[in-house]
Amino acid sequence: GVSDNAKDYPSVHCVAFVSKQDPNTLLYMAKAVKDGPLKIPISKKLPLKDARQGHTMVEKGSAGKILLVA
Repeated sequence: GVSDNAKDYPSVHCVAFVSKQDPNTLLYMAKAVKDGPLKIPISKKLPLKDARQGHTMVEKGSAGKILLVA
């Protein structure tokens, strides 16, 4: 669903959705991210070795997503 702090970001349009986990949906979503209509707010990029730090940030209510990179 839409996060509890969505009201704190009035310029961000939040829409809750549920997707089926199948290859066609995954490809559709990846294309939407690549082409621009679907934007995923990434607040922090961390190396995979720092995954614990990322989990801690999420638990504390970090705005946006934490991207772990190998």
